[in-house]
Amino acid sequence: MKPGDIPKTEERNADDSSSSTRLTSRGSTVPRINGRREYRGAGEHPFNKCWNDCRNDPADVRSQILGALQGFRWNSYGVSRVGPSDGKPEDFTTYVSITAEADTFDWEQADVIVLKCQKILDQYGFSDVCCELSETVPMELEKYRKWVLKNRGRYYYHGLPSIPTLLARSPDPTWNPPIDNYEPGFYSPSPVDKYLSPLGRHPITEKWNNDDGSASLRSHVLQNLKGVNWTSVDILRCGHQNEEDLPAILFVSVEPGSITPEEAQQLADRCAATLINHGLTDVSCEVKESHVVPLSKLQPPATVVDTNQLWKATYNLTDLVGATIAGSDQQENQGTKGPYLRVKTVENGIETSSICALTSLHVLSSSVQGPKHSAPNKIWQGCEAVVQPGIDYKTVLKSLAASQAHKVKYHWDDPAADEEMLTSYNARTTIESRTFGHLTYARQGSNGRATDWALIRLDADMHERSLDTIQNQVPIGPGVDNGYNHGYDDSEKYGSVSFFFPPEDGIHTLRGILPVANIQDPGSEDPTREGAICFGKVGHGSGLTFGLANQALSILRRPIASTKDGGDLGEEDDSIHLSLAVLGKSEVYGMRPFTRSFGTAGDSSACAWDLDGRVAGMVTAGSMWDLEDRWTNVTYVTPMEWILEDMRECGLEATLCE
Repeated sequence: MKPGDIPKTEERNADDSSSSTRLTSRGSTVPRINGRREYRGAGEHPFNKCWNDCRNDPADVRSQILGALQGFRWNSYGVSRVGPSDGKPEDFTTYVSITAEADTFDWEQADVIVLKCQKILDQYGFSDVCCELSETVPMELEKYRKWVLKNRGRYYYHGLPSIPTLLARSPDPTWNPPIDNYEPGFYSPSPVDKYLSPLGRHPITEKWNNDDGSASLRSHVLQNLKGVNWTSVDILRCGHQNEEDLPAILFVSVEPGSITPEEAQQLADRCAATLINHGLTDVSCEVKESHVVPLSKLQPPATVVDTNQLWKATYNLTDLVGATIAGSDQQENQGTKGPYLRVKTVENGIETSSICALTSLHVLSSSVQGPKHSAPNKIWQGCEAVVQPGIDYKTVLKSLAASQAHKVKYHWDDPAADEEMLTSYNARTTIESRTFGHLTYARQGSNGRATDWALIRLDADMHERSLDTIQNQVPIGPGVDNGYNHGYDDSEKYGSVSFFFPPEDGIHTLRGILPVANIQDPGSEDPTREGAICFGKVGHGSGLTFGLANQALSILRRPIASTKDGGDLGEEDDSIHLSLAVLGKSEVYGMRPFTRSFGTAGDSSACAWDLDGRVAGMVTAGSMWDLEDRWTNVTYVTPMEWILEDMRECGLEATLCE
C-alpha cells in the first residue's frame, strides 16, 4: 500500500457519541468497525508487554515510533484494543493509536506516518497490531467554532441520543450554533445540545393526520419522496437545550449514503414549497440520515457478568408485562412480552376463547414460517414455542452465582435471596421448562397502519395463577431502571404526582385503552408542559422509561422484498404505514442536560401506557444513526386501538385482560 491509498473512515465512539476521521494502516484487511467504537485496555497481547518494557532505548519499538512522529504535531499516542461497541473479545484488534488536532496537518502527511509506523510494527514481529491516526477537535474556542461550521452535518444534531447527520434544510439561514466552553484548556468546547420535543398544538397536526386523498398535505409530501430511499417522516420541534419556543420541522430521514447533499437540498426545497402551498409558512424541512429498525435485540451469549442487572431476573420468572421473551429456535433474538389479551374466535359456529400475550412478529420472525407477503385481512397460524427469558437465562445464572459468591466471601447482605433465585433458574435450563406459550396467530403487512403483531397462546400448566385471573401489570419499583428515580424529580412536569409514588409492591396495573384521538388532541387529558401525553414502558432493552407522545403521526417505510438479482422491486412493494412517535424525556446529569431514549434494542413489543394506566400501544421500531447503535432518537409505537381494529378485521375479537 502506498501513501494516499489508505481509506479515511468516519466512525463514532461508544463512550461519547463523538465522531472523527481516521486512517487505519491495514485498510480493508482490518475487520471493519461498524457503528460505535469501543476502546478497551491493551490486555494480554504480547505487544502490550513489549511496549510497557521500553526504556528510552533508541532501538526499542516505542522509540522507533516516536522517531517516525518527528516533525508531526501529534497530541497523544498509546496502545489499546479497538472494536465494535458490545463486541466479543475476538472482534477487537490491538492498535497503536495516534491523535492530532484537526486542521494542524494534512492527510497526505498522515498517510506517510501511518505507513511508517506499521512498517516498524511489522519489523518487530507484530504484524497483527495496527496503527491508526485520528483527528481531535480544536481546543481553542474560535478554532472550534470554525471547525463545527465546517462540519455542520456532523454537529448539527449534537445532543440527540443517536446523532444523525444533517444533509440539507429549507429554508437554510446562516447557522451560528451556541457553543459551551466549560473548562477552557482542560476540555474541548462543545455545541449546546439539541433536543426533540412534541409538536403540540399546531395547524399542521389536523392537516397531516386527517388525510383526505391525493390533494392532502401528506399525499403531496409522499409524492416528493418518490425515487428517494427514505425511512421515515416525522413532524416535531427541535432546538437547543434551555430554549422553549422551538420551531416546527418536517423531518425526512433517508438511508445513510443513499443520496447526495445536492439531491437532499432539492428534496428539502420541494417539501418546503409543499408546506408553503398548504399555508404552513412557519414549518421548515430538514433532510437527515437515519435508519429505522425493529427494536428486537440480537444478543450473543454473555461473556461478562453484570450483577447490576439482576433486577431483570426478578420479573423474568413472573407473569408481569415487560418480561424478556424469544422464539425457542433463535433465543438470541430477544424482545419484550406485551399486554395480555382475551381472544375469541368462531370456527364452524363454535366460539373458543384463549388468553394470549401480544408481541411483534419480528421478535419471533425466525420461528415463523408464514407467507412471504401478507394479504389484507389475512393471518396465519403457528405452533412454535416461545420462551421466557431467551438467552438471558444463561447470563442470569452466571450473574446470580457471582453475586452469591461475592456476598458469602465479603459477608454482604443475605445471600439467601440469590440462592433462591439461582435455584429457580437452574430448574429452567431446558427449552420446555421456559416455554410459557406457543405462537397461535401472526400478521404482517400494511393497511396504511403498522400490522406487525403476533399472539402467543399461554400454556396454563406453565403459570401458577389461573389464566382467567391474569392481569396486565408492570414493575415500576426502584431498581427496574437506574434512571427511574429521576422521574420523581420531574413529577409535576408529567402531570401526575401520585404516580411517582408507586405502590408498596412496585406493581402498576393497566386498565383500559387510550384512544388515538386523545393522543393527537390531549385536551383535558392533563398533558405535560409540552402539550403531550406522557407514556411509560418497561422493556427488555432499557427497563422503565418515560417519554412524550407526538401529536402528528409519523410515516415509516420499509422495503419488504427484492428481486432475485438483488434489485429493488419498486416502491409499490414497500411497506409504508403510520405510527406514533414517542420522544425520550430530557434530564440533567451533572452540569449538562441530556436526552434519554424512550426505547432501545430489545424493547420491541413493550407495552406503552399513560400515567392513568391505560394501554396506549406497542413499541415496534426506532430511528437511529447506524445499525450498531443502541440509542434511538425517536421510538415508534403502534396504537393499541389500531391493533385491536386490525385483529377484528382478521376475524379475531380481542380485549384486554382486566
